[in-house]
Amino acid sequence: ALAALIELLEDDVRGVRWAAAKALGDIGPAAERAVPALEKCVNDAPPTAPNQITYPPAVEALRKIRGEPRDTGFSEPD
Repeated sequence: ALAALIELLEDDVRGVRWAAAKALGDIGPAAERAVPALEKCVNDAPPTAPNQITYPPAVEALRKIRGEPRDTGFSEPD
């Protein structure tokens, strides 16, 4: 299933790429093999690009796979 999701990250349909990235994030650390493909999605679809729909779930998937905390936009008080 992991290989199929990785392959779907290059699908012609944006919604399919979005769903594949989301599913890989839902898998979490077990989807570590998908990191290079997700990084490619992030690099190919910056937030201002026409195909930006793939960017948020790819960034979130990388965060979940790497076990990084979610960035809330708030900093810790000193």
